[in-house]
Amino acid sequence: MFNKSNKLILRASSVAVIVSVLTPEVAYKKKPGQALGNEAKSALIKMLNEGRAQLLHGKSQKDKYGRGLYHVFDKQGRSIEEQLLLEGLAFHVAIPPNLFMVDCLADAEHDARVAKRGVWASSFWQPIQATGNLRGGFSLVVGRVEKITKSRSATYVDFVGNLTLRIDDADYDYFSKAWWQSLTEHQWIAKGWVIDRKNIKPPYKRWMIRLGHPSMLIKVD
Repeated sequence: MFNKSNKLILRASSVAVIVSVLTPEVAYKKKPGQALGNEAKSALIKMLNEGRAQLLHGKSQKDKYGRGLYHVFDKQGRSIEEQLLLEGLAFHVAIPPNLFMVDCLADAEHDARVAKRGVWASSFWQPIQATGNLRGGFSLVVGRVEKITKSRSATYVDFVGNLTLRIDDADYDYFSKAWWQSLTEHQWIAKGWVIDRKNIKPPYKRWMIRLGHPSMLIKVD
């Protein structure tokens, strides 16, 4: 068993993805690596080389590419996801229904962020201002809430600038009343995959992140 980013290649030649975390990418073919990608890879190899890993299927067992989704534990039963997050070598990703250990993993990421470890100390991974030049792909975007609107199937949380967060009705119950009430009182970092809706017309925001769980939004102040 060996790794490439947050993926494991099993002996049966099938690919397993570690759910709940996203690690920086390593260089692959002509695509350059990201800051701390090699460090995350080395740390994961070291964790797995200490003994036989234990795999636990995520609630959703496969992703859209047919790859198995697993939580991974070392031979002592310690969560590999939690260890990577504590070292600042991964971001916590909470996508329903794969929310196993969600509070524990969010706490581990918080500890690394407060201590400025790994990605939280890297200039490469500094949050982008919602009023600035956004780009597609996984990003951290910081800003303040401008307004909240409801559509037929989702709620949109618009940041000042050109970003909106989409919360589908299917995920609405994960967000408490207190959470909604606090949105306009603070500055936030949104974590997620930024989608370019380049054909959308004003007053709608061009860039969008799908938000499935409150832990994907970090309070800054």
